[in-house]
Amino acid sequence: MKRLSIFILLIIWAQLLSYVYGQSASPESEKLLRMGHQFRLGGQEAPDYQKAYNCFLKAATLGNPDGFNCMAIMEQKGIGREKDESTAVSLFKKAASLGSGKAMYNLGLIYKFGYGVEIDYQTAYEYFQQCSDAGYPGGMYGIGYFLFKGLGVDQNYEEAFNCFSKGAKLGRSSCKHMLGISYRNGYGVEKNLKKAREWLEAAAQDGYDLALDELLIREEENNTTPTLKSAKVDEIVLETPKVYKKIKGVSSSMNLQGSWEGKLATYDFSGKYLIKKKKVTLVLQQNGKNITGSWQLGDSLQLNIQGYLTDSLLFFTNADFDEPDRYQVSLDWAIEGGTLESYTEGNRQVLAGNIYLYSSYIKEPGRPTILLLSKELEPVNPIDTITNKVEAEYDEVAYNEPDTIPKSNFSKVVTEDQLVEKLVSGLNLKVYPNPFTNQLNVQGYLDTEGIVSVALYNLSGHLVQNLFSGHRAVGQFSREFILQIPPGSYILSVRSHNQQKSIMVIKK
Repeated sequence: MKRLSIFILLIIWAQLLSYVYGQSASPESEKLLRMGHQFRLGGQEAPDYQKAYNCFLKAATLGNPDGFNCMAIMEQKGIGREKDESTAVSLFKKAASLGSGKAMYNLGLIYKFGYGVEIDYQTAYEYFQQCSDAGYPGGMYGIGYFLFKGLGVDQNYEEAFNCFSKGAKLGRSSCKHMLGISYRNGYGVEKNLKKAREWLEAAAQDGYDLALDELLIREEENNTTPTLKSAKVDEIVLETPKVYKKIKGVSSSMNLQGSWEGKLATYDFSGKYLIKKKKVTLVLQQNGKNITGSWQLGDSLQLNIQGYLTDSLLFFTNADFDEPDRYQVSLDWAIEGGTLESYTEGNRQVLAGNIYLYSSYIKEPGRPTILLLSKELEPVNPIDTITNKVEAEYDEVAYNEPDTIPKSNFSKVVTEDQLVEKLVSGLNLKVYPNPFTNQLNVQGYLDTEGIVSVALYNLSGHLVQNLFSGHRAVGQFSREFILQIPPGSYILSVRSHNQQKSIMVIKK
């Protein structure tokens, strides 16, 4: 408390002196900044961190906001003093309010990685935008990176490319690297391998290691043709695709016990290009609605998983694994959520849907990922088969959904790529932010006039809260909800008379 009081007095003192001296003291403040850096680094003598801190403080009092920025860095990293991330954030914000582009960039990093605050991509993006508007190339890289991956904003390769172009012209190495990536893969610009190599070499000459790593890889990331163009797959909201057939009473008779085989399909950040596919074997044990099992990914990686069955959906979590990225850096991935739906086709049962991967190493979600699995159905009583057929036909009429999957043997008729294409063309429903604190926004498109209902359930399938029920015309609809509920994972269900979508949302 004493340290905080002294800090507040220093800020007030700095503000008063800054008002008195204004910009006329700028040359002196720049000199103090240089002295502070000399004291911090040491040179021929040992570093003197207290003198460095005092120089930065004096520079701040003479109207130089970068003095506050340098003080904040010492507080944040514990250089010559006890580490204090809270004080660092306050100092960075003070520097940013006085026009320090460096502080704006540092605040963007703080909210992106959660240094002393909760991770908040929207706030991080806003600080990067301010930094870019102030003419600093770091901000141009920051907003370009967020647009490239769709962090806190709608994913947009074209806008990201424009940001990287601006930053590269100002000499930012990371922007040069991302320009090379964009040209090499045709992200936001026409693919041009010559220009890609020029920009990657320029970044590598600056000493940017990732650019050198990219040059050493012979194949571009996106070496597939865009044969699976479709609506964007949102890896955050875990959409349940529209094309699944709803089978009446499926929850009471669904049997997921046994061994499933298929593919894990990973897309680029736009959800349009298939980047890679891996063989997956899933062995499930079912005890009522509770699911446990093992997941074999590729030839060697095996994970233990847990899940829960509700209606025709399987939600599963609790699986962590390490896997190298494109540059062979081992990343820790956690399956933090998954929404799979089961349906039958001929003599096959299918499990398919979205998987939400998150890495605590880079503190980001992974690329859009879809899991496609199937297994042979066990022989059933002919009377049960007739009953299920009647119920399925009744339910298809009630939901008015197109019968897009041929009524014959799944493994022979529906190819893997055809199934992937069907899965990524879901309802245009958007739920954000996710994870959320208190406010949750729901947007979507209604293709038929009628009643729309929105409800929240826990993972046990029990109703938590009816959020909305009312008549809506054809077209876009949007609702904002303030939810005072305990932190945890929930299922948001949006229904109309012929459409339904269930989405996992996380309350922080």
